[in-house]
Amino acid sequence: MSSSSSSYNHQDFINKHIIPSITKNKTCSICLNHNISNPCLIPICLHAYCTACILKWSDFKRVCPLCKAKFSSLFVEIDVESLSYRTLHLSKDVKGSSSNVGGGLRFRRMGLMAHRRAIRIAGQELHAVNRRTRPLPRQRSFEQTDILQWRASIYEQNLRAVPCPSRRPLELGSIGRNNHKERLLQRIEPWIHREVHAILGDPNPAVLVHLVTSLFFSSLEEGTSRPSGEKINYLERLHPFLSERTITFWHELRCFAESTLNMETYDTVVEYVKW
Repeated sequence: MSSSSSSYNHQDFINKHIIPSITKNKTCSICLNHNISNPCLIPICLHAYCTACILKWSDFKRVCPLCKAKFSSLFVEIDVESLSYRTLHLSKDVKGSSSNVGGGLRFRRMGLMAHRRAIRIAGQELHAVNRRTRPLPRQRSFEQTDILQWRASIYEQNLRAVPCPSRRPLELGSIGRNNHKERLLQRIEPWIHREVHAILGDPNPAVLVHLVTSLFFSSLEEGTSRPSGEKINYLERLHPFLSERTITFWHELRCFAESTLNMETYDTVVEYVKW
């Protein structure tokens, strides 16, 4: 595989995504300043804010003020002349305000609600698997198998995943939008990272992962926000990076996202056929 196909062109990413996002988002929705000071971007949604504003915001919340997408890093020090930027990884802990008792209680309640939500989701996933008349048959075991090699072989052999029998709708407009988007992102981001690593041999494909997740969520929103006949060909935007693997990758991303299984269980039971 050529080196050009195994690394992502950061300058191309800046020209096609970062600069247009800064140009489109002219007002910081936190301070309402019409001229964003020292702009930075949230990677998953590419919404722009003043760097100082979003850093202060991130002390209390790690969700985008506009679309509620969760984030743990920021694109900062964006220089459109030299076509460069830096990824700032935020600390794991949200500081909150020690002097604001009400705010502290609110964040503790939010943490408790998130914990309960995680338990409920795990229960729903277990129920979805157990409600079948018979369990899904195991197709493989990974005790002595390199998963990355196995994933790469799927694309080399041009195999197509068979959608799981139990599936759920993905359109963001049909389910509690913000919560559904956060849960879906947490499920698919590790899968995307692994697949891109297997296809390109790049162990740190963070920028391409951000691009794929952005395109995937845009494709889900397209069904409810765009008139028919105005479809965007998302595969064309991925083809320069994934080339002939693009269709197989996008198909299986959809299959995994629609399934009710976690990544480990999905790997064990998913079936493949030739295209």
